[in-house]
Amino acid sequence: MSEPRESDRFWDDEELTAEDIERGTANRLKVLEELINHAYRSNEPLDAARVAKWHKDCLSGLSYVSNADECFLGAYRGSRHPRLKELRVGVRGRKGVVKEGAAPEKVKEEVDKFFRQLRKGMNDLAGTIESDRDKTREELLRIVEVTGWAHGEWVRIHPFANGSGRAARLIANWVLVRFGLPPVIGIRPRPEHPYGPAAEASMDGDHSKITRFILKLLEDPPAPS
Repeated sequence: MSEPRESDRFWDDEELTAEDIERGTANRLKVLEELINHAYRSNEPLDAARVAKWHKDCLSGLSYVSNADECFLGAYRGSRHPRLKELRVGVRGRKGVVKEGAAPEKVKEEVDKFFRQLRKGMNDLAGTIESDRDKTREELLRIVEVTGWAHGEWVRIHPFANGSGRAARLIANWVLVRFGLPPVIGIRPRPEHPYGPAAEASMDGDHSKITRFILKLLEDPPAPS
């Protein structure tokens, strides 16, 4: 979970009430449906505006999002809003060390670079891999490498005040679905171990662990609960 300089209820975001559980589940199902439709039925690339919309739609209507906190929904750190312009966030690791995301004044530059690189990676894959046929082992590895990079880079940047991890998992699922693979990465709650240490490693720019985690989900999916 993102940890701001001064925490308040927006960061204490467990869905504990029946109303929040119902609304949060409905929000994510709606976003996932839109994600699948966009990834599988559209040739449009993914962009910052669409991910911002998914972020807002996931969090809208939940009890821990006050009227004052609505400025955080679908908005990137470093933007003009006074609560976002200089907002720093980080991830508390296993040893209690907080690893910070990109500095707020660098977020826009980092996000723009992210989508340029994602588009290039997707175009390179699309040049040789067809979405509507079975994948070879080599093709699967190439897709998962881009998926792990996309998830890891978004976590490293941590562009939202909170919910960057959820957005990273949505983006990763979008990459998978674009190439005809199932969206195997759970959005909420966070996936179980070893997802946490893998995401933490991405804060240092090491995306190999999250890549292996995603590959295992595809090759050995968990049994349905």
